[in-house]
Amino acid sequence: MIVAACSDDSFGKDSTDVTPLSDATVGDEPGFVTDEAGVPLDCLQPQNGPFPHNATIASETWTADESPHQIEFDTVINGTVTIDPCATVTIAAGRTLTLGPAAKIIARGEARKPITFNARGGAYVGIRGTGAASLDLAYVVFHGGGEPGTRATDLAGTIELSGDATKPAQPLLAVRNVIVEGSRSSGIVLSNSAGFVAGSSALTVIGSSSFPIVIGARAAGTVPNGAYSGNGTDRIALSATGGNEGVREDVTLRAVGVAYQVGTPSTPGTLEVGTGTGTGLATLKIDQGVALAVKKGGVISIDGTPGTAAATGALVAEGGASTPIVFTSAEASPAAGDWRGIWFGQVPAAQNRIDNAEVRFAGGASTVASASCNVVTGQQNDAAIRIFGVPTTQFVTNTKFLTSAANGVDRGWTDPADAGADASSTTFLPTNSFTTIARCTQTLPRFADGGCPATVACPVP
Repeated sequence: MIVAACSDDSFGKDSTDVTPLSDATVGDEPGFVTDEAGVPLDCLQPQNGPFPHNATIASETWTADESPHQIEFDTVINGTVTIDPCATVTIAAGRTLTLGPAAKIIARGEARKPITFNARGGAYVGIRGTGAASLDLAYVVFHGGGEPGTRATDLAGTIELSGDATKPAQPLLAVRNVIVEGSRSSGIVLSNSAGFVAGSSALTVIGSSSFPIVIGARAAGTVPNGAYSGNGTDRIALSATGGNEGVREDVTLRAVGVAYQVGTPSTPGTLEVGTGTGTGLATLKIDQGVALAVKKGGVISIDGTPGTAAATGALVAEGGASTPIVFTSAEASPAAGDWRGIWFGQVPAAQNRIDNAEVRFAGGASTVASASCNVVTGQQNDAAIRIFGVPTTQFVTNTKFLTSAANGVDRGWTDPADAGADASSTTFLPTNSFTTIARCTQTLPRFADGGCPATVACPVP
């Protein structure tokens, strides 16, 4: 039996809407309470069930006494369905419960009166919603969903919500003491800016064949504390499709017990950071101890193309001496060059900061050239960290560069203040360490006239 932690009764005060949970905290109250056989202590035997539902549902209440509520067809909810404590729902094999663009499910069980969704006759597909469709869940258990059909398992889930990709993160999924177990695909998939309601807590995803959660980076700061181990891949996956799924507003990746993965088998693994509008600044902040594993060929791109405009993105990754932030490969057997690295394009923002971090297995080949002098015939000046514009400071400190397939740091700019002695260019060698770097620890920027010295310095570890 899985027992989840419980937060206070501030969850979901308004029975007609998904409400913010900013006052909810994880407390000492136990989670699901059952007898030795796993039966909820305060749930009575239904007297008026089962209750088969039609394929189209408006607004209604599903009571415990009419359990199990049977979903036999692909079913659409167009209103608000409220599910009472102790109610059970069975979904037939291969069937989907779909929420219309403004539909809601409000399922608030109690510690001794949980709500359960079960499979009947085989795995069901799951609950899906688009637009402003929302779920408000407390003390709910989902068993045996996530049947992917012909879809990729990393992009399918027992719960799938999709918001408006053109807008900031939208709080569409409220969870407190919710368990998703045995999904045939990922556990929860939130796309197009869909995110969790503030104050969500005590989410357990276990036994999924893929990821516990797949979410766009724009909403990744809403992922609640929970238990996310025991799945096919125990990482929170950032879909990293580029474009609107990137960081367009300030986002903080918090430590949630497992690593994050940049990209999935079905997405390119391009994590873009920047408003994309030429104005304002979007900052990706990463908390101490967090690890990001980047899929093969992926990149973390902070306005990551050459140019002379002010960057609209920034990265703040300040780890601790004993709790470094780790950027690494997502491969099971990692190797140098698995991913391209961290790129800073345009004129880097003064807010950038990488400290007490590790950058492992980067420096993968790209087709993007920089202005630095250390060119190898037929190759770009790839590196674990690439900086295309003149930085104001050495913003990478106390960081370990480990196993790069190319350079450590590519200083890929033309320095307007450098007359030829490389004296004015910012160096990234102090305080940092470089181990198993295939080429230079750092490259040499071009002089103000665009030239390079006859002999180009190439520091090595």
